[in-house]
Amino acid sequence: MPFNAGESMEDDLRNMVWKGHYLGFGPADVLMNAPVDKPLMDSQKQALIFAPNFKETVAAGNASELHSVLRGNKKYKVIPMPIPRAPRNGWAVGMAVKKSSTDLAAALQTTVNSMSKDKRLSSIFEKNGVPWGAA
Repeated sequence: MPFNAGESMEDDLRNMVWKGHYLGFGPADVLMNAPVDKPLMDSQKQALIFAPNFKETVAAGNASELHSVLRGNKKYKVIPMPIPRAPRNGWAVGMAVKKSSTDLAAALQTTVNSMSKDKRLSSIFEKNGVPWGAA
């Protein structure tokens, strides 16, 4: 589904998870890349953020995206870039669904837990050239 990020995470959750975009697309069943941030989670009346499954950092772009593009090219080194108000060691990334979709959230959480435990999750990241950091 086409999606350009809004001005805030609240915009993204509204447009992609619980209401849909005013241009007519969405909402999706699951937003796969949502920051697992307690103040954000507590502020959501319409979205449920859960299943932390990856630790993200910023390196003049999202580190995971840079790693994926560079694919281990030794000429480039991706290092975390300090950003005000962002944790220096990265932040947990999880998923988001409509607040009422608790069965879907539970099923996805169980799957993520299983994939993390048996190393399938780290294998997917490795296959795509992205170092995996447990959330």
